[in-house]
Parts: sequence; C-alpha cells; structure tokens
Amino acid sequence: EGDTAFEESENIEVRRLPLADAIEMALSSEITDAISVAALLKAREFL
Repeated sequence: EGDTAFEESENIEVRRLPLADAIEMALSSEITDAISVAALLKAREFL
C-alpha cells in the first residue's frame, strides 16, 4: 500500500504470545502503547 515512515526514536518489537499473556502484560504496564492496551482490554471482554 504505502511505505511506513518510522521515527528514529521508535522502538518497535513484534512478538507472538498467548492473548492472556498479552493482557497481563498490558495490566502490569509492560505494554504501554495506548492503542495496544485498549485493544487488548477490549478483546478481554470477549474471552
């Protein structure tokens, strides 16, 4: 589609892990990206 323009200060790490672990990481502030945390907490409603 288009090129991604990352900023030099961005630190992006992609990891595959169980959803329950990701939710726990969001709740313990290991995941701090607001959009990611919101998506994980919303997904938790459907478990």
